[in-house]
Amino acid sequence: MTDEVGQVVNGGRSVGTSRHSTYRTFLAADIESYGQLERSDSVRVRLRHHLTDWCTALFDRAGVDPGSWMLQDTGDGWLLSIDPNVSRSLLLDAVPRGLRQRLLDYNQDSPHAERLRLRLAMHAGDVLSDPDPFVGEATNHVCGLLDSEELRDCLRATTQPLAVMVSKEIYQGVVRRAHGGLDPTAWHQIVVEGKEGPTDTWVHVPGDVDAPARLEAASSARAPISAWPRSSPPTPSASSGGSGWSTTW
Repeated sequence: MTDEVGQVVNGGRSVGTSRHSTYRTFLAADIESYGQLERSDSVRVRLRHHLTDWCTALFDRAGVDPGSWMLQDTGDGWLLSIDPNVSRSLLLDAVPRGLRQRLLDYNQDSPHAERLRLRLAMHAGDVLSDPDPFVGEATNHVCGLLDSEELRDCLRATTQPLAVMVSKEIYQGVVRRAHGGLDPTAWHQIVVEGKEGPTDTWVHVPGDVDAPARLEAASSARAPISAWPRSSPPTPSASSGGSGWSTTW
């Protein structure tokens, strides 16, 4: 059948192209060093399955309706288009925290080639459906944040397995207002030099909130970025603040 805006729908899922936009939240994830040579294709398949399974489990645990979000495979990660009625503060609280714990637990007993480190990015905006709601500047923007060198550098600057970046819209509307108990002081402002010019973003490293500041200080001093002193690499741990594994990524 056809809905009132000219979009063909089937069981609540769009199966045609709409000329009207819808507002969506976008959450994107990317596996660091996914294509490194020591990873076999079978390992890459397992890593992708882990990431998707963990995301689904975290959404279920947070009470997010399975029909309120759609996943688009990006090869080395995923892009989620989420109904705007799903709380963004809930997503920013549950997903990074839950993923970090799963990553720490998983990496502790995994060989080097199968360890997972992730970049996450969040934005929101209007998009078109073709047939699913992914087409628009908002999608391009969150993918640009995810792929930015600034976010990549933040992850390289820590032994933690996860770094999160949010757009100005998400920070100003959700994080700065401390919705859901989010701590604005745990987020560090960074200017991303994107294809469309510089844009303000905010980055957070769960378990190592000082990582972005260390990165900025090292960049200002033109010093090499180091997540830990060479003489004392950390021991993997699922509970300590800046802990991780003594492996170069």
